[in-house]
Amino acid sequence: MIFRNGLKCLPWLLLALAVLPASAQTVFPLLVQVRVGDNVQTVPNGANIAVAAEAVGRPLSILLNARNRGNTQVTIATGPDLLGASDFSLLSAPTAATVLNPGETTSIEIAYRPRTSRLVSAQLSFVISEPAADGRPVFNVFSLNITGTAPEIVLAYTLPSNGNVLSLANGGAVLFPDTTVGTNSVATLILFNRGSAPGTVQSLSLTGADFELLGAPLLPGSIDSQREVRFGVRYTPKQNGPSRGSLTLVLDSETITVSLEAAATGPQLVFDAVLEEQTLTADDGGVINLPETNVGRTRTFQLRVRNTGTADTTVTSISLTGAGYQLSDLPPLPQSLARDGSLVFTVSLTPAAPGAARGRLRVNNATIEFLAQAAGPRLAYSYALGEITVELQPSGAVLFSATPIGQSRQASFTVSNTGTSAASIASIALTDLSAGFELTDLPALPLRLEPNASISFGLRYSPDTAALTTTNLRVDTVSFSVSGNGAPAVPLPGYRFEGASATVEPLSQPAVSLQLESTYPVALSGSIVLTLEPLSGLSPDGSVVFATGGRTVTFTIPAGSTQARFANGETSLRLQSGTVAGDIVLTPSFATRGGFNLTPSSPTIARLRVPLAAPRLLTVNAAEAAGSILFTVTGYATGRSLRNAIVELAARPGFQLAATRLTVPVSDPAVAWFRSPSSQTVGGQFVLALPLSFRTDVPGVNALDGIQSITISVDSESGASNTVTVQR
Repeated sequence: MIFRNGLKCLPWLLLALAVLPASAQTVFPLLVQVRVGDNVQTVPNGANIAVAAEAVGRPLSILLNARNRGNTQVTIATGPDLLGASDFSLLSAPTAATVLNPGETTSIEIAYRPRTSRLVSAQLSFVISEPAADGRPVFNVFSLNITGTAPEIVLAYTLPSNGNVLSLANGGAVLFPDTTVGTNSVATLILFNRGSAPGTVQSLSLTGADFELLGAPLLPGSIDSQREVRFGVRYTPKQNGPSRGSLTLVLDSETITVSLEAAATGPQLVFDAVLEEQTLTADDGGVINLPETNVGRTRTFQLRVRNTGTADTTVTSISLTGAGYQLSDLPPLPQSLARDGSLVFTVSLTPAAPGAARGRLRVNNATIEFLAQAAGPRLAYSYALGEITVELQPSGAVLFSATPIGQSRQASFTVSNTGTSAASIASIALTDLSAGFELTDLPALPLRLEPNASISFGLRYSPDTAALTTTNLRVDTVSFSVSGNGAPAVPLPGYRFEGASATVEPLSQPAVSLQLESTYPVALSGSIVLTLEPLSGLSPDGSVVFATGGRTVTFTIPAGSTQARFANGETSLRLQSGTVAGDIVLTPSFATRGGFNLTPSSPTIARLRVPLAAPRLLTVNAAEAAGSILFTVTGYATGRSLRNAIVELAARPGFQLAATRLTVPVSDPAVAWFRSPSSQTVGGQFVLALPLSFRTDVPGVNALDGIQSITISVDSESGASNTVTVQR
């Protein structure tokens, strides 16, 4: 037998073991496997194994399975003994004289329940026997050395003020020093594994608005034996008074929760808005809701700043932001503010638009907000082009896409009152009416626009130039830019001249008019240029001009119209036909109001012909003197030539004339006249001065008394003229 203390054994057992063959000493008949949790390993006789519990006091099961791997019976001669630390104990084991046939298995279960986190050890042993060849038993001893470990993670903290390390048990507290508002204090937390096995930290969590973790480890994570992990907890108070939080540490074996306890000291600012009817108070970070205020009206109130903290302070800065808010009566800065002391200044609000009027007041690092509802009208603007609607701010832009000249695009402009009271609109107008834009469907103005109501009107773009044009739309004092880009024009429709026929009389004033065959959507302007094409060899007639003067005249054609309009709105125009044979050519040109040329490359013209004809006499005057008459004859020759003047005389009864027909050559003086510069301005017109002298053989009788009438005519290569007669 073997004593429990493991110090003695029988001499015959030692002798038997001493005479074992070498092969028997090296091949152990049992195959032993050790299972710890999910880990299984095969161990030889005399092996060392290490096991680790989750924590102190947490039991761990160690299961040994021993199988007879030989081909003879194996007898467990003695029950297993477990010697060493009391942390190990046998839970189950085979009894002495247990026989294992080949392939059979027996089990031994050991419990490891660590009482401390220190390293401990134990030895399991038992004696087996198997028959030798001569039938005598052969004995052998199986032993297994077991080392047990366990983690033990403890929590502690230290403060920079003293460097002392203070342990923390579950339910303990981290005590921060008193901390001034606006500053911070940091405690260093220590996780130390004083056990003999690695320990696992599953999670770490923190509560408390004024606390935050610094340098926290990535979890879950392991801490080796005799190692530590450090992290920080920072306390940053926002206002005076105590602060509380908690820190929770989840380990494999337990959950440790400690409280965080701190207190803030220093000045604390409180704000009072002193209104006529009440006083509204807010702490740092709070909101003061002001009464409703009308747009354009000013609400003024006193703002009192009180120090309710535990220390004096100095006010070094006061600022106020927010549309419509303003400070006045500020004290000189810096200003000391003792405990329970206060300072006062004035705040005013003049909202410019309805809706929420927000302001932010900052005194040193403390802030509050003001919130007031502003009552009044508020106009919102938008325009729609097709299915697209664009919201506009004042000074925004209305944009039309490229539009061909001769076409139009229509936008709908909407004004909505999103405020809380009625608005009035007195005027809606464009500043430049020549840019191709016009307003349509305007409502009657002035008008009253109630809350949540809207009005709409049209904005039409009809470009008259292939360029970017811009105007401004004004709704009362609010202005918007309106822009559009003209594209190449829609072709000009056909047109025609009406009035005078192709042939016109000399010295006449024929009337002409200009007519489009169909309307054009934008206003047109243009001109008609008069040119002369006299017959070959003839000089142009300088007297051929429009009745308005000159050889160029302008006209307009209103949008949607077909009739050209000349000066004073006349729809027809007269011209002087002159007295020179040839053509009077009228050539029109067309352009949009913006200057885009629409004239066809081969424009239709009007051609008025003054025909080549015999000279024509217009007037005759006679001036008599003793025995002579000076005839002054006016007329014109469209061919600018004369050959003869023919004079026919008629006698009074009782008188006889020596000759009744005279032919006077006038070709030379006519050529001289028509070639002179003076004649160029009068065309084919001429004045013929023809002096005639008469005598008689009858004494005492005036030679002219026998003449009753004188008829004059002229001729040229084109024929004989009409006659003019002077009666006496």
